Amino acid sequence: MSTAPQLQLIPEAQPLPLTVTMRVVPADPAHFAGNPGLKMGVLYFLKSEVTGQLENRPYYTGEHTNVFEFRRWFRKEMIYVPISPYDAVLFGYDEKKIQNP
Repeated sequence: MSTAPQLQLIPEAQPLPLTVTMRVVPADPAHFAGNPGLKMGVLYFLKSEVTGQLENRPYYTGEHTNVFEFRRWFRKEMIYVPISPYDAVLFGYDEKKIQNP
């Protein structure tokens, strides 16, 4: 009597946690200027009113963005955007203004 080989299930690989470092700056109106209104699909991070720390998740502008709340956050300098060396030159950021989350 022959026995068929047993099927062994391989446990699904668990993703390894990664740490990502990103340079961010307080948002400039030019980052979100669309024609007309708010540019859609812009990545930003929100600074907590309670802790003063950046929230650990990204946000994107879109059709469901509450524009009134977004303006309030903007006026309170709670919105941060990722910065690249090109943006640093384009917007004239100095190194003191660039922060790590």
